[in-house]
Amino acid sequence: MNLRKQLSSLRLQRVSNHRYIAELDGLRFIAIISVVLFHSNGRLREYFQIEYPFVSDFLRSGFFGVEIFFAISGYILSLHILKSESFRYGDYLKRRVLRIEPPFIIAMLLQYCLLMITKPGIREDMTRSLLHVLTYTSNFIGENLINGITWSLEIEVQFYLILPLILLLRYLKTPVFIISLLVLGLLSMNLNNYIEFKFITKFFNYFLVGIFIAILQTRKIKIRTHFPGFNIILVFGIFLLSMKGLQDWIPTHVINIVRLLFMLILFNNVLILKSGIRFFKIRFVALFGGMCYTIYLYHIIVLSAFSRLILPQIRDLIASDSLFYWLGLSLMVIFSLFLSVIPYVLFERPFMYRDWPKRMLVLLGLGKKSD
Repeated sequence: MNLRKQLSSLRLQRVSNHRYIAELDGLRFIAIISVVLFHSNGRLREYFQIEYPFVSDFLRSGFFGVEIFFAISGYILSLHILKSESFRYGDYLKRRVLRIEPPFIIAMLLQYCLLMITKPGIREDMTRSLLHVLTYTSNFIGENLINGITWSLEIEVQFYLILPLILLLRYLKTPVFIISLLVLGLLSMNLNNYIEFKFITKFFNYFLVGIFIAILQTRKIKIRTHFPGFNIILVFGIFLLSMKGLQDWIPTHVINIVRLLFMLILFNNVLILKSGIRFFKIRFVALFGGMCYTIYLYHIIVLSAFSRLILPQIRDLIASDSLFYWLGLSLMVIFSLFLSVIPYVLFERPFMYRDWPKRMLVLLGLGKKSD
């Protein structure tokens, strides 16, 4: 099957009832574009000292894309558990491992090999770092020479492990269930003050947004929070509230609470009320939103290559004209998206099938093809 047919046949995210939800990929698109813009702007700022004050501050707020990913994970995994008539922790972990581990391991090994070639002087440190990355301990050890973005995947894994335990509270009545989760959210915020490294406590409330949406959906609770154009206002509001300069005027905890509220309303509008979702169903948006895992894993490599090979050629133009600044920024994003298609087709899509181990054995001639 050629690349075009591969892309045209995408059905990228299925939840517990096997129904594709285009809006999820739309939310993923916003998240991944925010992250890529964040890192692209960082390359221009750090490597070439090119910066447009307000623009750079605004794009630097794109870090919130990671938090949207956390909320999406909270929603998808909670929805599966809340809808399951019989839940088995072992089967749950097996599904997560078979889905996310193979693309992750392949990406990290490829990047390790590339770094071993380009930076042979630190091979011993690189090998040790690879071990930490593959065992999801980099956040604790404080060393990641392979790919700095994997810190968030470690947080995701921590969430995967504790979510079924948290959702034991689902047997309580709805008001008590929600209040208990809010208490856990407050506890995580307080515990975070005593933990110096990146840990689930620092980001638990973003996962909690997704959990709340899953609860509202499964218990058929609808809260009207939409009016025309509101989703756009919410997205830009989250961006603006993520700008560092704002913290000089408004207390950080107030900003965080408002951002969480905005995110909760956005997810409620999109996933439950299905309002204002035309943008989320655009084919281009759904396509690259569905590829977000691969884009996330590989975009740092693309940006590094772009910074070394192309940016030096146009540096003076970018520094002297804002139009060329936006051109350079746009090219970095476009390259990151489109070059990720190749590893997506080769290294992620094959592992989307739940029976991929059997398919792999058949492909290797070690198993029999099912009728």
